[in-house]
Amino acid sequence: MGETFYTKCKYDRGGNITVMKIYGEDNAIIRSFCYEYDEIGYLVRKLEYDSESLLVLTTQYTYYGNGFIREKIVIE
Repeated sequence: MGETFYTKCKYDRGGNITVMKIYGEDNAIIRSFCYEYDEIGYLVRKLEYDSESLLVLTTQYTYYGNGFIREKIVIE
């Protein structure tokens, strides 16, 4: 039998979305992500937290006029 999880989404006033993966029947969070957007709606940063709410990974996004996206990953 495989591991099961489901996803909850929560929005704050700034339009950011936090996606939390919930593991198993005890509802323990195994990973959570916060996606931050600018005022135009472009993705700016993705923050990844572990099960104890410690920041483990930050991904920053830069957009160029030709439509390409550049990612910069910072491991905490």
